[in-house]
Amino acid sequence: MALLRETLPYLIPVLTAILGALFAIYQLKLNAITQARIKWIENVRELISSIVHDINIIGTEYSDMEEDLREKEKELSDEEFDKYEEELERKVDEIIKPYIHSGDRQSFQLQLYLSKFNPDHNKLISLIDELIFKIKFGDDDPVLDLTSNKIIASNALNADSGSQPNKLLSGS
Repeated sequence: MALLRETLPYLIPVLTAILGALFAIYQLKLNAITQARIKWIENVRELISSIVHDINIIGTEYSDMEEDLREKEKELSDEEFDKYEEELERKVDEIIKPYIHSGDRQSFQLQLYLSKFNPDHNKLISLIDELIFKIKFGDDDPVLDLTSNKIIASNALNADSGSQPNKLLSGS
């Protein structure tokens, strides 16, 4: 008992220092997790923004082409119009296809950030996939339905930054 009385004044500061160090390590871990979540959110938003940007460019280009095509159909003979259509197809290959491939690549990157077990993540993935599918395999009319695409894109962004960010962050 005498030994305990002699060492107790020395043990209390040592135990306090150990507890302080453990608490500091715990805080560092929490800060690292918070920083990782912030970086995750930034990356996901950047990918979604890039995908929506590419889709808007594609939609605008298609709309411009369709409008131009309607005007040229009235002005040109059948033979000239056929040549003009071929020229437009080359323009699609040169201007629009790189944006389609970029959006496709970014969609795959986005899926790597998301969990297939999280319903919110699945909703976001399906919305983006729907946009990409409509662009790549839409009907015979090359013009995209911009209104529905903007609604889908808006829903995708809202799903990302919805009222329950912790559900998105947790990956569960």
